[in-house]
Amino acid sequence: MTNQEAIKSLQNIVEYWAVRPTEQEAAKLAIKALEQQEKDQWIPVSGGLPDEHEEVRDIYDVESLALVDTENFLASDLVLVTVKDSEKDELFVSDDVIVNGKWSNFGAMDTFNVVAWKPMPDPYMEENNIEV
Repeated sequence: MTNQEAIKSLQNIVEYWAVRPTEQEAAKLAIKALEQQEKDQWIPVSGGLPDEHEEVRDIYDVESLALVDTENFLASDLVLVTVKDSEKDELFVSDDVIVNGKWSNFGAMDTFNVVAWKPMPDPYMEENNIEV
């Protein structure tokens, strides 16, 4: 069973079968844990790249600071990347974005190759008063 299949089954349990509030709460916590586990998985670039969305950047004259043009481009959200350094034959973790189909930081470098990526994690939050 995949995580997605387990999430769907647990959602059915919450909706149709969980009678006691504690059962619903336990199923919701399990769903949240499985969703977080899915989010934390590295995605090989062969399996796809982050989704890009349209961005607009204003271009200003450096002397007058007047708006002179706008530039439309596609960009992804910032993601974590695993990068292979082919000279040292080592892997390291960094962050990057896709801009117009290419990695912004590592796309033009011959010695570095992005091999996997994953969404940025959620920021740290204290465990007190977290609602499900």
